[in-house]
Amino acid sequence: MAAQRVVLVTGTSSGIGAATRAELAARGWRAFGSSRHADGSDPDVLRLDVTDEASVREAVAGLIARTGRLDALVSNAGVDLTGAIEETSTAEAEALFATNVFGMHRVVREALPHLRAGGGRIVVVGSMGGLVPAPYEGFYAATKHAVEAYTETLRFEVRPHGVTASVVEPGFVRTDLRAARTEARLRLPEYARARRRTARVWDLGVRFGMRPERVARVVADLLEDAHPPVRRRVGLHASALVTLRRVVPPGLFDAGMRLLF
Repeated sequence: MAAQRVVLVTGTSSGIGAATRAELAARGWRAFGSSRHADGSDPDVLRLDVTDEASVREAVAGLIARTGRLDALVSNAGVDLTGAIEETSTAEAEALFATNVFGMHRVVREALPHLRAGGGRIVVVGSMGGLVPAPYEGFYAATKHAVEAYTETLRFEVRPHGVTASVVEPGFVRTDLRAARTEARLRLPEYARARRRTARVWDLGVRFGMRPERVARVVADLLEDAHPPVRRRVGLHASALVTLRRVVPPGLFDAGMRLLF
């Protein structure tokens, strides 16, 4: 009888992370979650802060001590920061990158020796925002754009070792990411009206977006695919906007984005 496959999913307190862990458990994986606020009530939810090197190291070492293996990693932990570029301080932008990019890297780097041992799988949760940036989400989009480049480069490097890496690019999803977002402290009146309009578009998109379980199924399919693609878009918004950006003249696409927001 084959040993049960082991996966670590970061950021499982709610939303896509929680749905992904549940989906993988239903498919027979031993699915470990992680959260900065894990209280021990679920022994398979690890206390892990992606911004803390020691926390990541201890969490992965503890998982390996318990299971002896790690077959897959889903890097999902992330936060949102809204505000105009001019309103956002360097410190605020750096804090966002510390979680969304360098936090991802800390976990990937710690997991890779164990994934290489058994031809493991990596799936990173990106965003359509990394491909089609929107106003007042500039630094969030920049982190997700970095995730795209990171994952594609990683894929080249780990492929000879039997490891795959893919990124999922969801459109609007009904999660609490927007509700839990950080706003740039500086609020310039020059941007106030447009910022409010843009926030309404995003909030409506999330309110009527797809359920996180849809993204979770795509993540699970990628982990179980013998030859997973480098990227997979999820949802009509992501597919339509990315396709339009590719085929519509840039000036016309920009006009459409201004109309939308």
